Amino acid sequence: MLPPRRLALTVATKLAAGAIAASAITVIGATTALAVEPYPSAPTITAVNSGPAATELQVVYTAPLADGGSPVTAYQVSIDGGTIWFTCAGVSGICPLGSLTSGQTYSVILRAVNGTGAGEISNTGVGIPAAAVTESADKPKVLPKPHVRVSATFNAASNNLGVTSPTVRLGVGALPKFRFSRDISNKAAVERNLAVTATNQDGVVRGVPGAWGWLDNRSVVFRPRSWWPGNSTINITSKLDNAVLGKSGRTYVVGSTELARTYSFMTGNSVVIKVDGKTDRMSVFIDG
Repeated sequence: MLPPRRLALTVATKLAAGAIAASAITVIGATTALAVEPYPSAPTITAVNSGPAATELQVVYTAPLADGGSPVTAYQVSIDGGTIWFTCAGVSGICPLGSLTSGQTYSVILRAVNGTGAGEISNTGVGIPAAAVTESADKPKVLPKPHVRVSATFNAASNNLGVTSPTVRLGVGALPKFRFSRDISNKAAVERNLAVTATNQDGVVRGVPGAWGWLDNRSVVFRPRSWWPGNSTINITSKLDNAVLGKSGRTYVVGSTELARTYSFMTGNSVVIKVDGKTDRMSVFIDG
């Protein structure tokens, strides 16, 4: 038997900080505090709507309460958390965004600019670019015939955590799963009609980047890009009702009207453990 190995343990903690908010799907987050002069205070995002084209969004906002002592001359928008800023066209209360990916969730923030510089950052809005039409290929006005309805069950913790109750807090590695009652041939249609957001303890909402993965023709799980945010409510908004999700032979498969709903679960503290086999060191990150 090999001798036991001794591990060095590092524990890092971080207090939860306020985060972000939403819309096309529209949910609006908390208002940011006023800026200190001479910079403008934060504008407020009230909605993020689909634009005229399937690759556009329109960010609707109200002006900051204080301009910092000089007129606001421009607004800037960011879709990557503030690393890169683009200047909005005009100061009319709507900031158009183009050249986006249709169906992808975008988190958007704004700031006002005066003669001195950029001011406080707004709450965050979340939007999904989609063609602004009354009918789409997924959800035609008149359903094709013949068709059958498909339903689905939801499991918030499919990766053997054994918890499905929406009142029990899950770990940040949980994998929510949908199990459909029939085979789905148009899997992209399912993914286009499911949107994932997270609401933190301050009531602020943000989009959750990630991807859907199919286990077979009936089961699909969502994996966030990194981990779920801790101490949050995760909402998966379904618009699968009356959506055409493929065919079975000559019969179309259409989402049940009961699929027009939001599926939710909660996460507890973010606890991430990383082990370095080369140094025999284990690091535990709690809410950080």
